[in-house]
Amino acid sequence: MPTKSEQLFEEFCDRNNVRWRRIETAEDEGEERPDYELVLSGERVIAEVKQFDPTVEEQRLIEELELRGSTGVFGGEPGDRARKKIDKGARQLRTLAKGVSPTLLVLYNNVAKLTCRHTDPYAIKTAMYGLEAFTIATNCQTPTVLERDFAPRGKKRVTPSANTSLSAIGVLWDGDAPQLGLTVYHNIHARFPLKADWVRCPLVRHYTLGAKTIGQFRDWVEI
Repeated sequence: MPTKSEQLFEEFCDRNNVRWRRIETAEDEGEERPDYELVLSGERVIAEVKQFDPTVEEQRLIEELELRGSTGVFGGEPGDRARKKIDKGARQLRTLAKGVSPTLLVLYNNVAKLTCRHTDPYAIKTAMYGLEAFTIATNCQTPTVLERDFAPRGKKRVTPSANTSLSAIGVLWDGDAPQLGLTVYHNIHARFPLKADWVRCPLVRHYTLGAKTIGQFRDWVEI
Protein backbone atom coordinates (compact mmCIF):
# COMPACT_ATOMS: atom_id res chain seq x y z
CA MET A 1 0.00 0.00 0.00
CA PRO A 2 1.59 3.31 -1.04
CA THR A 3 2.31 5.82 1.71
CA LYS A 4 0.82 9.32 1.61
CA SER A 5 4.15 10.70 0.38
CA GLU A 6 4.34 8.14 -2.44
CA GLN A 7 0.79 8.92 -3.55
CA LEU A 8 1.56 12.65 -3.57
CA PHE A 9 4.82 12.12 -5.43
CA GLU A 10 3.13 10.09 -8.14
CA GLU A 11 0.46 12.79 -8.43
CA PHE A 12 3.18 15.45 -8.66
CA CYS A 13 4.90 13.53 -11.48
CA ASP A 14 1.63 13.06 -13.38
CA ARG A 15 0.75 16.76 -13.08
CA ASN A 16 4.15 17.80 -14.42
CA ASN A 17 4.49 15.16 -17.17
CA VAL A 18 7.36 13.39 -15.45
CA ARG A 19 7.63 9.79 -16.62
CA TRP A 20 7.90 7.34 -13.74
CA ARG A 21 7.65 3.68 -12.94
CA ARG A 22 7.47 1.93 -9.63
CA ILE A 23 10.42 -0.34 -8.83
CA GLU A 24 9.13 -3.61 -7.45
CA THR A 25 11.10 -5.50 -4.81
CA ALA A 26 10.90 -9.27 -4.62
CA GLU A 27 10.09 -10.62 -1.18
CA ASP A 28 13.15 -12.88 -1.18
CA GLU A 29 15.59 -10.06 -1.94
CA GLY A 30 17.90 -9.34 0.96
CA GLU A 31 18.26 -5.58 0.43
CA GLU A 32 15.77 -2.76 0.19
CA ARG A 33 15.55 -1.09 -3.19
CA PRO A 34 14.54 2.47 -4.04
CA ASP A 35 10.97 3.33 -4.99
CA TYR A 36 11.03 4.86 -8.47
CA GLU A 37 12.80 5.17 -11.78
CA LEU A 38 12.17 8.55 -13.43
CA VAL A 39 12.92 9.89 -16.88
CA LEU A 40 13.89 13.58 -16.81
CA SER A 41 14.75 15.15 -20.15
CA GLY A 42 15.61 11.70 -21.43
CA GLU A 43 17.88 10.91 -18.47
CA ARG A 44 17.32 7.99 -16.07
CA VAL A 45 17.05 9.12 -12.44
CA ILE A 46 16.57 6.82 -9.45
CA ALA A 47 14.32 8.21 -6.70
CA GLU A 48 13.47 7.20 -3.15
CA VAL A 49 10.53 8.74 -1.27
CA LYS A 50 10.39 8.96 2.51
CA GLN A 51 8.10 10.73 4.93
CA PHE A 52 8.32 12.05 8.46
CA ASP A 53 5.46 10.66 10.56
CA PRO A 54 4.70 11.96 14.07
CA THR A 55 6.71 10.53 16.93
CA VAL A 56 4.83 9.64 20.10
CA GLU A 57 5.71 13.05 21.56
CA GLU A 58 4.73 14.89 18.37
CA GLN A 59 1.38 13.07 18.27
CA ARG A 60 0.75 14.19 21.85
CA LEU A 61 1.58 17.77 20.89
CA ILE A 62 -0.69 17.60 17.83
CA GLU A 63 -3.58 16.45 20.01
CA GLU A 64 -2.77 19.22 22.49
CA LEU A 65 -2.72 21.77 19.68
CA GLU A 66 -6.10 20.61 18.36
CA LEU A 67 -7.60 20.69 21.87
CA ARG A 68 -6.09 23.92 23.23
CA GLY A 69 -4.93 25.79 20.15
CA SER A 70 -1.36 25.88 21.44
CA THR A 71 1.43 23.58 22.63
CA GLY A 72 4.40 23.72 24.92
CA VAL A 73 7.89 24.47 23.66
CA PHE A 74 9.68 21.63 21.89
CA GLY A 75 12.81 21.34 19.79
CA GLY A 76 15.73 19.12 18.91
CA GLU A 77 19.02 19.08 17.04
CA PRO A 78 18.80 20.73 13.60
CA GLY A 79 18.62 18.18 10.80
CA ASP A 80 18.61 15.17 13.14
CA ARG A 81 15.67 13.34 11.58
CA ALA A 82 16.69 14.30 8.03
CA ARG A 83 20.15 12.79 8.64
CA LYS A 84 18.54 9.47 9.52
CA LYS A 85 16.50 9.54 6.30
CA ILE A 86 19.67 10.30 4.30
CA ASP A 87 21.51 7.39 5.95
CA LYS A 88 18.88 4.89 4.87
CA GLY A 89 17.81 6.48 1.60
CA ALA A 90 21.34 6.88 0.23
CA ARG A 91 22.03 3.18 0.78
CA GLN A 92 18.86 2.22 -1.09
CA LEU A 93 19.61 4.56 -3.99
CA ARG A 94 23.12 3.16 -4.43
CA THR A 95 21.75 -0.34 -5.04
CA LEU A 96 20.27 0.65 -8.40
CA ALA A 97 22.18 3.80 -9.35
CA LYS A 98 25.40 1.73 -9.48
CA GLY A 99 27.40 4.93 -9.59
CA VAL A 100 26.23 5.82 -13.10
CA SER A 101 22.76 7.37 -12.63
CA PRO A 102 21.74 10.56 -10.83
CA THR A 103 19.62 10.00 -7.73
CA LEU A 104 16.96 11.95 -5.85
CA LEU A 105 15.89 11.45 -2.24
CA VAL A 106 12.41 12.94 -1.78
CA LEU A 107 11.29 13.87 1.75
CA TYR A 108 7.74 14.70 2.80
CA ASN A 109 6.80 16.22 6.16
CA ASN A 110 3.69 14.44 7.43
CA VAL A 111 3.92 16.45 10.66
CA ALA A 112 3.34 19.82 8.96
CA LYS A 113 0.30 20.66 11.11
CA LEU A 114 2.69 20.83 14.07
CA THR A 115 6.07 21.86 12.66
CA CYS A 116 7.98 22.39 9.42
CA ARG A 117 11.40 21.97 11.04
CA HIS A 118 12.02 18.45 9.72
CA THR A 119 12.21 19.68 6.12
CA ASP A 120 12.88 23.42 6.34
CA PRO A 121 15.92 24.75 4.43
CA TYR A 122 18.11 24.94 7.55
CA ALA A 123 17.32 21.36 8.55
CA ILE A 124 18.24 20.09 5.08
CA LYS A 125 21.42 22.18 4.97
CA THR A 126 22.70 20.99 8.35
CA ALA A 127 21.69 17.39 7.61
CA MET A 128 23.67 17.44 4.37
CA TYR A 129 26.67 19.62 5.19
CA GLY A 130 26.85 19.56 8.98
CA LEU A 131 26.09 21.64 12.04
CA GLU A 132 27.29 25.23 11.96
CA ALA A 133 29.96 26.49 14.35
CA PHE A 134 31.89 29.62 15.29
CA THR A 135 35.68 29.76 15.55
CA ILE A 136 36.44 32.13 18.44
CA ALA A 137 39.77 33.68 19.44
CA THR A 138 40.13 33.62 23.22
CA ASN A 139 43.74 34.79 23.49
CA CYS A 140 42.69 38.41 23.70
CA GLN A 141 40.87 40.62 26.17
CA THR A 142 37.62 40.40 24.27
CA PRO A 143 36.76 37.04 22.61
CA THR A 144 36.43 37.55 18.87
CA VAL A 145 34.59 35.51 16.24
CA LEU A 146 37.17 34.57 13.63
CA GLU A 147 35.05 32.41 11.34
CA ARG A 148 31.63 30.96 10.75
CA ASP A 149 31.45 27.63 8.94
CA PHE A 150 30.30 24.03 9.14
CA ALA A 151 31.86 22.19 12.06
CA PRO A 152 34.60 19.73 10.97
CA ARG A 153 32.79 16.98 12.86
CA GLY A 154 29.32 18.41 12.56
CA LYS A 155 27.49 15.21 11.56
CA LYS A 156 27.59 16.03 7.84
CA ARG A 157 26.15 13.40 5.52
CA VAL A 158 27.56 14.57 2.17
CA THR A 159 31.26 15.25 1.64
CA PRO A 160 33.73 14.84 -1.26
CA SER A 161 34.08 11.20 -0.20
CA ALA A 162 30.72 10.34 1.39
CA ASN A 163 27.35 9.80 -0.33
CA THR A 164 28.60 11.17 -3.64
CA SER A 165 25.96 8.97 -5.31
CA LEU A 166 23.24 11.18 -3.79
CA SER A 167 22.58 13.88 -6.38
CA ALA A 168 19.95 15.91 -4.56
CA ILE A 169 17.32 16.00 -1.86
CA GLY A 170 13.82 17.10 -2.84
CA VAL A 171 11.30 18.35 -0.31
CA LEU A 172 7.77 17.57 -1.49
CA TRP A 173 5.11 19.93 -0.20
CA ASP A 174 1.37 20.30 -0.61
CA GLY A 175 -0.60 23.52 -0.25
CA ASP A 176 -4.22 24.60 0.14
CA ALA A 177 -5.07 25.13 -3.57
CA PRO A 178 -4.42 22.11 -3.62
CA GLN A 179 -0.89 22.61 -4.84
CA LEU A 180 1.96 20.17 -5.05
CA GLY A 181 5.51 21.44 -5.27
CA LEU A 182 9.07 20.25 -4.98
CA THR A 183 12.05 22.15 -3.58
CA VAL A 184 15.31 20.55 -4.74
CA TYR A 185 18.55 20.95 -2.76
CA HIS A 186 21.52 19.86 -4.88
CA ASN A 187 24.54 18.02 -3.49
CA ILE A 188 27.67 19.98 -4.47
CA HIS A 189 29.72 16.79 -4.06
CA ALA A 190 27.55 14.60 -6.30
CA ARG A 191 29.44 12.40 -8.72
CA PHE A 192 26.50 12.49 -11.14
CA PRO A 193 24.60 15.75 -10.58
CA LEU A 194 20.90 16.11 -11.25
CA LYS A 195 20.71 19.10 -13.58
CA ALA A 196 18.14 21.74 -12.67
CA ASP A 197 17.06 22.16 -16.31
CA TRP A 198 15.88 18.53 -16.37
CA VAL A 199 12.84 19.46 -14.28
CA ARG A 200 11.67 23.04 -14.65
CA CYS A 201 8.04 23.34 -13.58
CA PRO A 202 6.04 26.24 -12.07
CA LEU A 203 6.12 24.74 -8.56
CA VAL A 204 9.68 23.39 -8.62
CA ARG A 205 12.59 25.42 -7.25
CA HIS A 206 16.27 24.47 -7.23
CA TYR A 207 18.98 25.46 -4.75
CA THR A 208 22.67 24.82 -4.31
CA LEU A 209 25.08 25.73 -1.52
CA GLY A 210 26.52 29.19 -2.05
CA ALA A 211 30.22 29.97 -2.18
CA LYS A 212 32.11 30.59 1.03
CA THR A 213 32.35 34.21 2.15
CA ILE A 214 34.79 34.98 4.95
CA GLY A 215 32.97 35.65 8.20
CA GLN A 216 29.61 34.33 6.99
CA PHE A 217 27.81 31.00 7.14
CA ARG A 218 27.16 29.44 3.74
CA ASP A 219 23.54 29.41 2.64
CA TRP A 220 21.32 28.19 -0.16
CA VAL A 221 21.25 30.11 -3.44
CA GLU A 222 18.62 29.53 -6.09
CA ILE A 223 19.70 28.20 -9.47
